Amino acid sequence: MMKVLVLTRSAINSDDNMGNTIENLLGTSDQIELHNIFMRAGAYKNTVCKTVYQISEQKLIKSIFNGSSCGEEVHCNTSICTDEMREKKTYDFAKKYDFYIFWFVRELLWQIGHWKTQTLTNYLNKINPDIIFMPSFNCWYPYKVLNFIKQHSNAKVVLYHADDNYSMANTQCSPFYWLYKVILRKYLKKSIKTANLNFCISKEQVEEYSNIFDIECDLLQKFADFEEQPSVKHLFNEPLRLIYTGNISSGRWTTLALIGRALQDINRNSIKAQLYIYSGTTLTNEMKRALFIPEAIIYKGSIAGNDIPRIQSDADILVHCESFFPNDVTSVRLSFSTKIIDYLTRGRCILAIGPGSVSSIRYFIANNAGLVINDRNLIKDGLLNLINNHDLISKKAISAWQCGQRNHNKSIIQKMFIEKLEQIIEKN
Repeated sequence: MMKVLVLTRSAINSDDNMGNTIENLLGTSDQIELHNIFMRAGAYKNTVCKTVYQISEQKLIKSIFNGSSCGEEVHCNTSICTDEMREKKTYDFAKKYDFYIFWFVRELLWQIGHWKTQTLTNYLNKINPDIIFMPSFNCWYPYKVLNFIKQHSNAKVVLYHADDNYSMANTQCSPFYWLYKVILRKYLKKSIKTANLNFCISKEQVEEYSNIFDIECDLLQKFADFEEQPSVKHLFNEPLRLIYTGNISSGRWTTLALIGRALQDINRNSIKAQLYIYSGTTLTNEMKRALFIPEAIIYKGSIAGNDIPRIQSDADILVHCESFFPNDVTSVRLSFSTKIIDYLTRGRCILAIGPGSVSSIRYFIANNAGLVINDRNLIKDGLLNLINNHDLISKKAISAWQCGQRNHNKSIIQKMFIEKLEQIIEKN
């Protein structure tokens, strides 16, 4: 059995996208023993990790002032602690006001804080990992932690690129942003070039990163069991139920608001369809105003991960969307939403709205996996086309599930993934 140590900023939690993806990729195989080091305050909520080690940023601050060491092995605890709430408020504030100087303060904290401890090296000696698996991040310090752990464990390194953190395409004006980005690219490039394996989340990212870094990248996306096709709904909800689940940041909320306004027009004489949004994203006042569209949008907020399959299965139409704003398009153009595979397993019609330059939207077009709207001005017409044509909804539901069966079958993808990991372990 191979031992895989996963490095994450937040703990591996089943209820968030990254945690759910890591559980899917690494936590469902009896050939993998999974461990986690995470670099934030808070509790972890999973049953797949054999051991968990935490380096809290709040305790890292304390270590600077009192000279104590920071980092400890922790055990399953689902409570929310004071440190976690304090960190969350700090991060939300910095994000809300584009407080880029905060990024440099955080990096200084990781540079001088006492996390390189005997406790950490003892932990590494105890688990003796074969592989270090880390998602690529848009900050420096995880790469420093990765390098330290690699030197002390001699394990092979596997990077997973789920976002494009290397591109310089952006319209930011802050010099702090650009200075931070330039240094980030150096850390990222070095880690990519020295990693034993680089996985990317979309075909477009595989092609681009392979060319940029002159290495071989592999495609890796979530997988699922597609053994039995769910029955296509013949008894539709009245009004029709459109459901969106997941993160609404990166401008996705603006597209959801466009859907809401289109539904408001469609429902002017009678309510034909409504959009239900389930998301744990912290809403700004601007988001709240945009999404407050009575009888068109019903915002349900955060839900437990084990409730998501039931809610998605109750949909007549599942919604995936991306922003049409240039900066948002740049940030997600190579990304592939993890919830797409979840959607495909439900056997429901998928409505995908966003620019055709984004990988996830291109995926739906290439695989005939949903009804795609590429133009924000055609959203109302596209919605009317679906709402007034139940046969089309049923047809798209079948094609979505068949797409998942072709492209994301667990028995095929997991076997490939495990074989790739075994091959790098065997190499000297």
